[in-house]
Amino acid sequence: MYVNQRVQPTDGTFASLGKFNFRGTEEEEIVVSNEGTDGYVIVDAIRFVSIPVSTSASDSEVEVNPEYEQTLSKIKATQRKIKSIRDEIAERKQNAPPEVPEIMSVYEGEEPGDYHLLIRGNVHQLGKKVPRGFLSVAQTESAPAIPADASGRLQLAEWVASPENPLTARVYANRVWQHLFGAGLVRTVDNFGVRGETPSHPELLDYLAQRLVENGWSTKDLIREIVLSRTYRLSSHSTAAQRAADPDNRLLTHQNHRRLDAEAIRDTILFVSGDLDLKQHDQTVRPGTKSEYGYEFKNNYRSVYIPVFRNRLHELLAVFDFPDPNLSVGRRNTSTLSTQALYLMNNPFVMQQAEQIARRLNHDYPADQSARIDALFRIMLGRLPYATEKANAERFLELSQTETASEQIEAWTAFCQTMIACIDFRYIQ
Repeated sequence: MYVNQRVQPTDGTFASLGKFNFRGTEEEEIVVSNEGTDGYVIVDAIRFVSIPVSTSASDSEVEVNPEYEQTLSKIKATQRKIKSIRDEIAERKQNAPPEVPEIMSVYEGEEPGDYHLLIRGNVHQLGKKVPRGFLSVAQTESAPAIPADASGRLQLAEWVASPENPLTARVYANRVWQHLFGAGLVRTVDNFGVRGETPSHPELLDYLAQRLVENGWSTKDLIREIVLSRTYRLSSHSTAAQRAADPDNRLLTHQNHRRLDAEAIRDTILFVSGDLDLKQHDQTVRPGTKSEYGYEFKNNYRSVYIPVFRNRLHELLAVFDFPDPNLSVGRRNTSTLSTQALYLMNNPFVMQQAEQIARRLNHDYPADQSARIDALFRIMLGRLPYATEKANAERFLELSQTETASEQIEAWTAFCQTMIACIDFRYIQ
């Protein structure tokens, strides 16, 4: 009997090959062979099922017990019912509203109260009970009272965000300043204690903290006030006298020349190619993901929506100093490594986006190469090319110029990738 194992059974499980009568003698044997076949023969896909037969059956005819036929009929009816239910579930899922995202959160215990000191942090080694309280070194007045029937989490949150607590507003304002200037007024953003640095402009830090509280803790208002200031709008170019008087630019005589964060580099590459997805997203981890191992980042979401796994980062973020997700990092490291240049030269993501930029420019400026060069500098660096830059670009494109459209796109792709890899693309002046 020839069995074609490439054919899917109608019920999705097994297809009957017939009923056969065996008496159990030594002469009887079953041979499964792959003779005359191609591909693979799966022996485990063939099942032999023993069924009860009538005692009156002869050697030449098999009479199946009626009770077995009834059982078999019930099984098939059940399989049809299961299929119907699955189809109904699939239809309901298709028409159902989107699932509500779930997050991990802390909840109140049934009996909140004081707890034991954990010796060396071990939950199995309990010390004496200690009363719940607040950070005493940061208190300017008596600590809030915690009701006996409450955990104290609400009171802690109110104390942290209280206008009378100067530390929170100062730390937050300092971090906002750091993101805008590259260095905080207190450069040790993680340490405002005696081992940290003193602020370069203490009165300014107090003023920003006060403004933050007065404006309802609005980050947007704080950023607006800083970026509209004369200090923020200073050029990053400095004179020899300024560098000699203030080598670290602590007095802010000019703006700091700093590199974009890893997320901004990725988003800018996608933006200039026209592939950046600007929509708002909720859950961006692909459904069904069980492990971060081997996870592929295929979407062009803004980097703020990229999943951040503890042991798996997007390649570009990892190369350009994205902080370790396992640690608390207040100030990122800014390195200059060969791996960064090699990534921009060889990574398929960068090459694909460079080709997309080339095709975009070719579509917008099909016949004017000079305008195409100007447009490339404008969208990537925010300025027009200098005379020497434009001359070098035209010389490169002339040397690479060919008759076929695909080869012209290839030359422009190389040029666009060079622009992505240049220093001016990654640094703010």
